[in-house]
Amino acid sequence: MTKDDFLALYERSLSGIITPEEKKLLELYRDEFVLADHPWDEVLMGNREGTGKLIYSGIEAGMAKDHRKAVRSLFSVGIKVAAVLLPLIVAGIYLWREAKNKDSLPVTEQTGRPVNDVPPGGNRAVLTLANGSSIVLDSAQNGLLSQQGSTKVMKTENGQLSYMKGRTADNVLAYNTISTPRGGQYNVVLPDGSRVWLDAASSLRFPTAFTGEERRVEVTGEAFFEIARDPARPFKVIVPGTTGRSMEIAVLGTSFNIMAYEEEDAVRTTLVEGAVKVEKDGQAWQLKPGQQGILKEGVSGKKEGASVSVENDADIDAVTAWKNGRFEFRGNIKGIMRQIARWYDVEVEYEGNVSDKAFNVAISRASNASEVLKFLALTGSIHFAIEGRKIKVMP
Repeated sequence: MTKDDFLALYERSLSGIITPEEKKLLELYRDEFVLADHPWDEVLMGNREGTGKLIYSGIEAGMAKDHRKAVRSLFSVGIKVAAVLLPLIVAGIYLWREAKNKDSLPVTEQTGRPVNDVPPGGNRAVLTLANGSSIVLDSAQNGLLSQQGSTKVMKTENGQLSYMKGRTADNVLAYNTISTPRGGQYNVVLPDGSRVWLDAASSLRFPTAFTGEERRVEVTGEAFFEIARDPARPFKVIVPGTTGRSMEIAVLGTSFNIMAYEEEDAVRTTLVEGAVKVEKDGQAWQLKPGQQGILKEGVSGKKEGASVSVENDADIDAVTAWKNGRFEFRGNIKGIMRQIARWYDVEVEYEGNVSDKAFNVAISRASNASEVLKFLALTGSIHFAIEGRKIKVMP
């Protein structure tokens, strides 16, 4: 467990959303650790002053917006708060390193790290231009990548793909596609100023200039949209498919998440702000902020019998956590492992019955696979083994 991971656990306690399992972990570290018995180790824990600053910045960055006042009040306590938080952070780091008997992964004697490990995914994507040529974005230089009609395709300094609309109108409609592999993510600014974040194993097909009466794009996998307002030209997202999974989402100006992986049991549209309309076979469902539209296909993947339901009080934090660099695991272990498989580009194999294992866990997506699996093992009485790019899950 990293400092940030243990800090996230403490943040959840402060914000009142900590689960019983996470609370047990926090109490275990707090009760078993005695600061006087374990002096500050700069090799392990870093510079004392620097770690203190990290704690404060980590809290401020990690707390939800509606807890800002609580954070400011916390800061006002000053050194007394530091005296409480520093031992907790040290406790988490120290106990994690020492409690090898609790690890479910084999470790080397020299480093205490897993023999096999898988690093997290990163900003990786391929851009396919209208002429069929491809640009590997993660290795491309910053600056001008291509000229598509009057639109300039740029890679910015922060690694973002940006389309800058020209002054003249394009006569020919041309499409580009950005695709992320397993273990990849990317974000793009469309010609109208709308922003799209793509998760692993996803794609977005869009015109290099929006010229018609509506703005249409196609998405597969998972994406988060922030749509630029333009009442005269509605924004539409198409989820393609030959079975009952195909659907259309009409937007004016809003932010929402679409999850449409083939291996998942449904296409889920979750509205964060604004309003969207989910359309399927001539029917429409209007979503309000906090609602999720769930499209399930018919029997055996057939279009007939496909249905849309609307769920109130969707878990927005869990749905959008991937965009903010975190995992918010909720529910069954198999659903969780599908997320892990896409982000770490690994295969998953199950041994024994683990279908009844449910979780409620938050952890950074910047963590190596072993760190995520250790956290799940501690909170859910489940075991893992990493073999190359395969993860075994065992009761």
